[in-house]
Order: sequence, then C-alpha cells, then structure tokens
Amino acid sequence: MIIGSSEWKEWRRHKIGASDSAAILGISPHKTRMQLWEEKVLGKDPFLNKAMQRGLEREKEALDWADYTLGMSFNPKIVESDIYEWKFATLDGWDEKNRMALEIKWANKKVHDSAKKGIVIDYYYPQVQSQMVCAGIDEMYFLSCYEEDGKTDFELVLVKRDAIFIEKMMEEERKFYIENMLGMIQPTPYLLDVIKNPDEFDDLCKRYEEQDVIEKEASAKKEEIKKRLFEISSKDGSCSSSYSFRKTIRKGTIGYDSIPELKGVDLESYRKQAIEVWKVVKHD
Repeated sequence: MIIGSSEWKEWRRHKIGASDSAAILGISPHKTRMQLWEEKVLGKDPFLNKAMQRGLEREKEALDWADYTLGMSFNPKIVESDIYEWKFATLDGWDEKNRMALEIKWANKKVHDSAKKGIVIDYYYPQVQSQMVCAGIDEMYFLSCYEEDGKTDFELVLVKRDAIFIEKMMEEERKFYIENMLGMIQPTPYLLDVIKNPDEFDDLCKRYEEQDVIEKEASAKKEEIKKRLFEISSKDGSCSSSYSFRKTIRKGTIGYDSIPELKGVDLESYRKQAIEVWKVVKHD
C-alpha cells in the first residue's frame, strides 16, 4: 500500500495505529477518544491542522538530515504487530540494515526543549513505544525539528523500549478495539468533543490570548501614569479645570481568621454560591 492513499486510509480505519495511542490513553492535545472513535467507526476524515500539514510537507528534509547525521538510509514503512492483529504503525523512517526506526516531529518549543534534555514529551511517548511494538525492536530515534527565525534546529533522542508502559498501554488499546471499535460503543466523551470547528476555536483562543496580553500591557501603562500623577500632585490630590486626581477610602476586608468567636466554627455553610471563572489555557 502507498502511505496516504485511499486504500491505506481505509485499511488503517479498521486497526489501531501508533499515532492513535495517545488519544486512546486520553493524553493527546490533538485528538480525543471520541474523535478517534468517529474516525474509526463512522469513517470521518482525520483532522489535519497547520502544524501537521507542515510536518508532512517537510518530512523529506528531516529524513535527509537524519540519513546524513546517523549514516543510515531511512524510508517510510508500514509495519504490523506479530502479537496484536489489530495493531500497526506507519514509520516516518525505517533503516533495514540497522533495523532502526525514526519518528519525526516538527515540534513546538516545549517539545523541542524536552528533546534537548533527552526526553520525549508525554503525548508523543506512546507513539514511539507503539512503533517499537510493531517493528519488533528495542530502541528507535525520535527526531524533533524546531524552526525559529528562519533557522531549523534538529535534536535526536534515542528511545528505549518500555515494557511496563507498553503492557498498560496495550491493555487500554485492546479494550478500545474490542468495546469501542468492534462493539461500536461510543467512548465517554470529553468536553473538547463538542467543538464543531477546531480551526475557528483555536483562532478565537489565540485572539483571546493576544487580547489578554494587550490588557496586561495597558494595565502596566496605567500604573506608570498613576505613579507620575502621584509625583506631580499634592499629598491630598490635585485638580485642573478639566480633571481631578483624588483619593477615596474603601473599607478593608474582614480578617475572619482573627475573630476569637469564630475559632473552630465551620464557615463553609455560610459561603455564597460559587462563581464561574473561564480562562483560555494554551496546550504546549
């Protein structure tokens, strides 16, 4: 089969690939168990974001670098597990002579910084362990590629087979295959499963994050102006024909902890209804 062909896509829909492992374990920032189930059972097309697309377009560049650096000859290859009939991996690179696999990621800074420390970040770790299961090998390379200011930095991590992790991972995958794929039972949905337009969602979150930075910078500027107003005003405030700069007194908060009569009293029953607080959190 040709990787990326319609035949390959249909074949992999009925199996569990190495790139599916993190989603099944519930640690993938890119895909939930429900989204994976919809791809496998309902035949929905996998979501491909801009970073993933860039990785596909620049894969040969990374392969060439790995070939030169390691003195090997890597080529894409599909491998199936001899133990789990439903398990396969699509390797970015396979060197037959040295029986060595290569996983390539065009990474963000957090992933790349981890690689520089010799660590594969948690949500990519299941993928490389799955690849070693399918290839029948005890070690492989993880290649992190990070571009900044027009320059690309490459970092190789030699990953060892983790038997304890693999045992737990494969049990979770077996359950997903039997119960959710063959049994066609929907997995427990996550909150993110309700997102109908991931691109728009990410764009809005990014704009919200940018606005938050603008507001913080504006707040800092306000404090600078306020400091200067203190410097040019009298201790009781000042005014012009258009403005006044003056102080108001606001009551301080009550220190309930210091009230002797309240010692040992459970104040939780007097707490007002909780207030919802929403914030945007970026997944690195």
